[in-house]
Parts: sequence; structure tokens; C-alpha cells
Amino acid sequence: MFKCAIVGCGNIAGSYGDNSLKDVVLTHASAYQQCKDTMLIAASDIDINKLKLFGKRWNINKLYLDYRDMIDNEDIDILSICTPTEKHYEVFKYACGKNISAIFCEKPLSYNLKEAEEMVKMAKNKIVAINYFRRWNPTIENLRKELNIGSYGKIKTIVARYTKGIFVNGSHLIDLMLWFFGSPCEIYTIKKYKVNNFDYGVNFILVFNNNIEVYFLYIHDTNYVFFDIDILTNTHRVVISQRGQIINIYQNLSDPYYNFKILNLVNNIITDWKKNILKAVENIVLCLKKGNKCNLHCDINDGMKVLKLCYRIVESV
Repeated sequence: MFKCAIVGCGNIAGSYGDNSLKDVVLTHASAYQQCKDTMLIAASDIDINKLKLFGKRWNINKLYLDYRDMIDNEDIDILSICTPTEKHYEVFKYACGKNISAIFCEKPLSYNLKEAEEMVKMAKNKIVAINYFRRWNPTIENLRKELNIGSYGKIKTIVARYTKGIFVNGSHLIDLMLWFFGSPCEIYTIKKYKVNNFDYGVNFILVFNNNIEVYFLYIHDTNYVFFDIDILTNTHRVVISQRGQIINIYQNLSDPYYNFKILNLVNNIITDWKKNILKAVENIVLCLKKGNKCNLHCDINDGMKVLKLCYRIVESV
């Protein structure tokens, strides 16, 4: 059993979802408790009330207001960093100086590019996963393969829409496109919106090999979360919606009334999204068992590529 601990007891750490539902794993705490090879032993947060509620919900009695005390006093194999992004660096740096084998860090790595570069150097001998969790969705992984072998035709254009800023939410879209198509060969930034002290909403274009153009559109001034990708090919339309929970496939078919073809819905797929974080933890465990000799679906270098691209996009306006 690998012993696990969490720094930061907010939504993604353990508040999302209902921990009585075993078929839905939306948090780090739930993933550690449902993975057969891990045990959640401790948690830390600077808010005493939040920490107590977290401990009660997840049946943890080793609770710390200072993450350094937790790391120093507990035997930890895997550490989840679920603090606000601006605190990632200091927790990561302290953990890298201790006998912790793996780190599961929330995205983005940092709001500071220099900090992130130092984090990559510090993580040289550790297994580090970054929670761009859709990479652990097998349905989306299969779609990636199908798009790249041309199962849905030749890609003509892609439109991706997002809320909440490029670092917090848009970076998920960027990560998926990098995972699907590799590094972009051209970048065009159109417009930038101030979201908060650290983040921006940006409209921009990334051009990948084979002249695949992806248009990213920021939806500003909303009170909802939105994230979708609309892929148009010469024969199909593929829409990833509901933040990656649904994939709709449209195919060109003859219109019954007119003498041309239209796109009709031929397949509505509910993706295997409910256990992405559990699959991420299982992936980390497999790397630990094999001495890091297996593929980590989203490692620190992947997270760094996304962050660098976000910076290039934001700073080019």
C-alpha cells in the first residue's frame, strides 16, 4: 500500500461529488480511497474549519495546519498538491527535498514561468503527474487515435470555447490539442481580457501540422463553466461537450429534401469520464511499481509545455 497525503482541502481535493458514490471519482481523496494500492493517511490546510470538515468527510485523523509538519512527520509515498496555484511552488519545493516518491499536482504548474522551470529541475528524480485529467479518459484517448488515422476524414477546422481564463480552464483545451496534434507551428493572438490578478481570457489561434487550425474563443462575463471542442472534417463533425463528458459524431448524409449533403447526428457517446482521477492515481502507482519505466499520461514536462504556450499567447497581445 502506498501512503498518500493531500495539501489543500478544497473542491478538487475532496469537496466535489458524493463520496458514497463508488462509480464517480471526482477528487484526489476519493481516488486514493478507491485505488486498491493506496491509502489516504493525512491532509493539510491553513483553514482549520475546512481541514476538520475534510477529515470528517474522508475519515482522516492526521490533520495539519502546516503542510511542512505533515511532510516531516508522516511517511508519505504520494503527495497531492491541491492548493491555490500561486502556492504550488513553495509546497512542491519543500516536498522535493523530502523522501516523497511521487507528486500529483493540480494544474497549472504555476502562474510564474521561472518558478515552473525550477520545479521541472527539482522533479528530476521524482514521478510527477499534472492533473490535466482528460488524458486519463480512455474514450477521449481513443478519439485522439481515430482522428490521427483519419477515421473521421481530413480535419478542416477546430473551434474550442472556454470560460474562467486561459491558465485555469483554457489550459485544459491547449493540453488536449497538444496531446492530439503535437506542438503548434504558428500562434496568433487576437484579443485579451483581464480575468483576475493572475489569469486572462484570450482569443487566439494555434496552427498545427497538416494545416490544422484551432480557434480558441474565450466566453467572458458568465456565471457558468463552459468547455467544448468542435472538430469539422471533410466528412464529419465531432463535438466534445459537457467538459469532455459527451462526444457527438455527425456524418455527411444526403438531405431528404434538397440535392446536397448535410451533417446528421449518428452517434452520441457518453465518455468514460467518471473515474479520470482514479485512473491517474493508478497510472502513478504503476510508475512507482515499475520504477518509472512506464508511460505517465501527463507528466511535469507536459504541464510545462502547456504553461509556456499560455505565456506566449498572453504576452503576445
